[in-house]
Amino acid sequence: KPFLENIGNLIGEQVTVGHKYVNSIGDLQYYLNDPGGVIWQHPESFGVTYFGMHGSKLGFPLPQGLIDKDDIIELCSGFKNLPNNILYFGSCSLFEDDDKFGYDLLESSGSKGILGYKENVPFSLGTIIDLLFLSTFFLYKDGDPFQNLEGIYNGLITDLPLSKKLGFSLYC
Repeated sequence: KPFLENIGNLIGEQVTVGHKYVNSIGDLQYYLNDPGGVIWQHPESFGVTYFGMHGSKLGFPLPQGLIDKDDIIELCSGFKNLPNNILYFGSCSLFEDDDKFGYDLLESSGSKGILGYKENVPFSLGTIIDLLFLSTFFLYKDGDPFQNLEGIYNGLITDLPLSKKLGFSLYC
């Protein structure tokens, strides 16, 4: 959370960061269910929805059970009602050998883009990649960053080739 909140200092604008611990699918449903989930009551949270959870190629392994990829697709389907939103998964291996999941999530969610990792990523390197992408996204002044996700992503891959080796991926 402190890293994400600091993006506002980097770009000179306020960035609203909502932060909640999630231990189960019920916790995530409480926030994401459409309609009625808490996130829909706070429009300032729209734009980038960042999931900073442990991941695996099966989904989110949480203390009270696995949230599998079908659950993630279902939980994120409400984002199609937003004009601009990207779903950013700072979770290891969620997209490992599974581009289909990325594109299925993109279609189901209606988001402008889905970002995440195909490999296990050390925390410090993942944080650097996430901050570089997000700060570039929020600093993007040459048009609409939602319409230029590929350019922002490609710039990061060019500037930090390690991000590609770690499987940082964009689906749009």
